[in-house]
Amino acid sequence: MVIDNDGHARLIDFGMAKADVNEVYKGAQTFCGSVKYLAPEMLRKVGHGQALDWYLVGVLLYEMLVGITPYFSKDKDELFDNIINGKLKLPRTISKEVKNLIICLLNRNPTKRLGAKPGSQGGEEIMDHVFFENIDWQKLKNKQPTGNFVPKKPRSTIEDYQKAFPYSDLSNEEIGNIYYGDGDEYGSEEDDGDEPK
Repeated sequence: MVIDNDGHARLIDFGMAKADVNEVYKGAQTFCGSVKYLAPEMLRKVGHGQALDWYLVGVLLYEMLVGITPYFSKDKDELFDNIINGKLKLPRTISKEVKNLIICLLNRNPTKRLGAKPGSQGGEEIMDHVFFENIDWQKLKNKQPTGNFVPKKPRSTIEDYQKAFPYSDLSNEEIGNIYYGDGDEYGSEEDDGDEPK
């Protein structure tokens, strides 16, 4: 999750996403990610699909409200057992609507998890949950005010980052030539391997 230039929260992917997983609860076998965020179906190694993403939204929502992931333990084996078998503990201080949303998103059965419908139907099912009844999704999409909270613009923007770390205009071949030396895959013959010249 990042904050965009206008101060709005954004969920983004850092390259771990698997393309073309169109099934709700199957289609991927990859075992990756932060251990605190693994879904039960990943730990059971039964395959996973789009419903896994909704489980992770539930984990993120829980962590944002409670300050720790739902089944946290410093011991990895205990953490894994908690994810599969542990009791979900919800504080009394959160609303019954958000409790229901978290319970529905963290359902251990991916076929019964909130959002376990193919394609955009899953997201629409979540958007229709009572917790979101006061959200005008079109206004949110258009970054129009949707309530009392007005996000502040961040001190640094993506443009600041791009200025500090500009993208290269070089082609892969040009980068390879710089790295390996004028088309020679392993560098020039003068390279003795000791120090850069």
